[in-house]
Amino acid sequence: MTSPELARTLLAHGRHTTGPIVERYLAHLAAEGVLAIDDPGEAFQLFYGLVIQDLQIRALLGETALPAGPRELHTRRAVDRFLTLAAPPAGHPPAGAGRVSPR
Repeated sequence: MTSPELARTLLAHGRHTTGPIVERYLAHLAAEGVLAIDDPGEAFQLFYGLVIQDLQIRALLGETALPAGPRELHTRRAVDRFLTLAAPPAGHPPAGAGRVSPR
C-alpha cells in the first residue's frame, strides 16, 4: 500500500476494531464448549482467512466484488469450514447443551 495514512485508517477501523470483538466472542464460545480453541486470536485469524481469502486484496486492486448470491455461498462455506476445524471432539457436548440462553 502506498499510503501509510490509508493503511493506518484501514487497520484502525477494520482489523483493530473488529478483531478484539470477534476474539472475545470466540473465547466465550470456547468457554461454553461450543468451540475447541486454545487461542481466540489465532482462531480469529483462521476464521478471517477463510472468509476473506484473497477477496479483499482483489477488491483493493479494482476487481469487481462478488455479487450477493455467490458472496453469501462463499461466506456460508467459510463458516462451515471454520466450525469443522474448531469443533469440539465428538461425544463432548457443549457446556451449555440443553440449556436455553436468554436473548
